[in-house]
Amino acid sequence: MLIVRRIGLGVLAITAIAVFFTLRPAEAEPVPSLPTFAPQAADYADLIDSAVAIYDLNNDNAESAPQQQVVNGWLANDLAKILALENAQIVSQLDALSQQNVLAYQAATAPEQQDDRPAALLVITVIAVALWGATTVSAPPVAAREVGESSNSSKHGDAAGSEEEPAAPSL
Repeated sequence: MLIVRRIGLGVLAITAIAVFFTLRPAEAEPVPSLPTFAPQAADYADLIDSAVAIYDLNNDNAESAPQQQVVNGWLANDLAKILALENAQIVSQLDALSQQNVLAYQAATAPEQQDDRPAALLVITVIAVALWGATTVSAPPVAAREVGESSNSSKHGDAAGSEEEPAAPSL
């Protein structure tokens, strides 16, 4: 029985180690950091300044009202292109921020992975205790031993069942 107990407990120990390392919950994926957008108003200010400088040069060369109207139209066209570039950048920044918000929301609402190791290790412990109990050789009950001793003492001639003190050695 002792060899069965040792083999069984060894198998259970190896199983417990395997359960501990294989049932480990997966690590949570880190949430990407928020992108930082520095305002780039200086870029647009430079574009506006260059459009106005071109307008001033063309306006100085305009000799009549129709020519000035054409020059004004060019300025309006250049400024509309600059506004379109600025709006495109704002839209791309908002798109990136909305993507980041979606990822943050998904990470915040994702269910946490449950660690199943304690339950599995508890089952292995219960099996180990059951194996220990099943392979333990029990001693005879105490009452049976007392009955056995009283029958042995009556066989040796002690009818009263009292114990006599041994005689002291003589000198």
